[in-house]
Amino acid sequence: MENKNLLYSSDYVKKINFKKIKDNKILYIPNRVANTSLTGKDYLYKKNYEEWQNFLASKFGKIDAKFPYKKINYKINNKFNVLDTKLKLLKICKNYDLIIIDYISSSTFSEVASTNVPILYFNLNRDDINKDAYKLIKLRVNEIKIDVFENFNGFEKVNKLTKNNKRKNKFKTTYLDTLNKKSFYQNLLDIDKELKI
Repeated sequence: MENKNLLYSSDYVKKINFKKIKDNKILYIPNRVANTSLTGKDYLYKKNYEEWQNFLASKFGKIDAKFPYKKINYKINNKFNVLDTKLKLLKICKNYDLIIIDYISSSTFSEVASTNVPILYFNLNRDDINKDAYKLIKLRVNEIKIDVFENFNGFEKVNKLTKNNKRKNKFKTTYLDTLNKKSFYQNLLDIDKELKI
């Protein structure tokens, strides 16, 4: 039995010119938000995360957003073009030039990392990631560290990003394969072995 998700994966990550970032079609995939706070290394209240999202919208305009939950507060999230939550993430990724994430979760990251779409990862210091896994994740994303509590310090580094040429995608196999029952971390270890060959 074939894993149908492999239909959306790619051996390569397509090139992107960050100097013309606003000309690109962008998809923002936020974290699943709890009612009172987000969990991770740093405790972040929902209010702070909403302020970050408003800041993001002020910088990128009314970009598409694929929220990972069904109950959306449209009064808060109306600065984005909110997509139907029933849309399958893997199927829609191909329609974009860039994906923005601000949280690494095993299933969502595995899905988008396996595609050919470049990823801009705004690291809000909430991810509790094993250092070996983090090293491998950095090979796939363009990371910018953001201080949510200090006027989003770090965002200015977006202006220092240049071009990413087409490159090999080592994450093609990281999507959780239900036939092999491999974990996200085990897939990262497999990639690490492949890189050392």
